[in-house]
Amino acid sequence: MLGVAPRKKPTIFTREWRERRAEIQTLLQSYRKFREDLRRTSRNNSGSKLSRTQLHSKIIDSITADPELKKLVKPVPVGLVLGIMLGDSFYWRGELIAAGLHNHLEKSISVRESSGKKYAATIVDSGRYEDNLDNILNSPSFVYTGERSKDINRALSNNIIQELPVKVIAKVKEVNPVNELGYKFCYQGLYKVARQWVEHTETTRMVYKFQMVRMEDRDQYDPKWLN
Repeated sequence: MLGVAPRKKPTIFTREWRERRAEIQTLLQSYRKFREDLRRTSRNNSGSKLSRTQLHSKIIDSITADPELKKLVKPVPVGLVLGIMLGDSFYWRGELIAAGLHNHLEKSISVRESSGKKYAATIVDSGRYEDNLDNILNSPSFVYTGERSKDINRALSNNIIQELPVKVIAKVKEVNPVNELGYKFCYQGLYKVARQWVEHTETTRMVYKFQMVRMEDRDQYDPKWLN
């Protein structure tokens, strides 16, 4: 009796994935060009140089003001981002926005709403806890300290309930830095929010903690995480 040929495992690396990766490269190239142009010319209303946040906000505005580039900008999903691979690097937070990985220039967590509930989409660890960064880079898990916002902590709790992954991005030092501050943002992959608990500080404030566990490499590109 002839055996049945095994079914091929679904893959994320489709033509659509490759096309999206090319679009992201176009957005990043445009972002860097706008940045160079604006650095030389931009001033605020008082004539002073723009702050970093102001500068990158203007770059995002320039991208969304361009009809062709605006079509390439996608909202941040809960789960995988088409066209992004483990280890991909970005030089400014604004590039994370352009690539569809994050949606804030200053906040560390992106949240998406679906069917009336909020879920955590992305965590950007900017090194506020040094031991966290070491764990993100060298360990399969780390502890994320929640925000003062109840909505954000509830969003992370909802990820536990629905078993939805969170993208994690780490801010790391760069040996040959492209940006002037000597760092880059590196995509670390999808993590499960394994558990949560509450700790009390000396001022009796409640601090929410979340155990983040990196998914196995074989599961990082599973199409089921596409939303």
